[in-house]
Amino acid sequence: MNWQRQFFIACALMLGGSGLLSLAVAQAPAPAPEWLPTVSTHAWSRFGARAWKEVRVRTSVFGANGDIQRSGTTIARTRVTNIGLNSFSLCVSLADEAAGGGVRSEPRTLTHDVAPPVESSELVGEEQVTIEGHPYPTQVIRFVTSNAAKQETNTVFFCAHSTPQLLKRVTTSVSATNPESATETTVTVTEMNKMADILGELKCTWSATTVIKMRDKTITIREVNCAEVPGELVAQVTEEHNADGMLVSRKELELIGYGYGRPRRGFWRR
Repeated sequence: MNWQRQFFIACALMLGGSGLLSLAVAQAPAPAPEWLPTVSTHAWSRFGARAWKEVRVRTSVFGANGDIQRSGTTIARTRVTNIGLNSFSLCVSLADEAAGGGVRSEPRTLTHDVAPPVESSELVGEEQVTIEGHPYPTQVIRFVTSNAAKQETNTVFFCAHSTPQLLKRVTTSVSATNPESATETTVTVTEMNKMADILGELKCTWSATTVIKMRDKTITIREVNCAEVPGELVAQVTEEHNADGMLVSRKELELIGYGYGRPRRGFWRR
């Protein structure tokens, strides 16, 4: 189904919580520097095999007059199935809530590396990042990654003594097949150390905003993350605007369940 294909693409964007370093590419041969995620620090793999999460995603597509042309709600269940030396595997299954959630897609297992292969990197300097009036000293690191499809230049602002540690990322991505069509992505942490109700429990969270600029559209993502939840992401709103600034689509994600072992049979049946 088309909604399944679209949602698997959306899941790829949710792998690393705030997306500050959510690159799914080949393994780095050398030990990762402090500012790159490892198996023990990545938003998914650090919870170990059998950690799981379930989210609900409401999608709306808008017409030229701002009216909703179509909408739908998808339930996604994600479980960590394997942890490697530098990678992890996730099993994802989807269900259309309009159909009662009983008919699920065939589970699909995807393997992801926890960090990108860095072709080159340099410490640009140090800079203070201010979030809600509080200053955070950061190291500014610039590095380049590439594969057969694209090359990316990243600048990250790393603070070793905060959660999260990456407070900002600016990425320019150039396609190998269309060099003139560059994509610029800016991820900025906007709130830190906020207590929030996560499924009935007060937990510490942080928020981030991602802006993806393309030639023909702009995507804005606002999200809330929690370090105690597998994958970290607990809420997200994604809006796509066309080149004229018109709202094209909107997705709202909410957490509805998570755990650190296999879900109970009753939960899977809902």
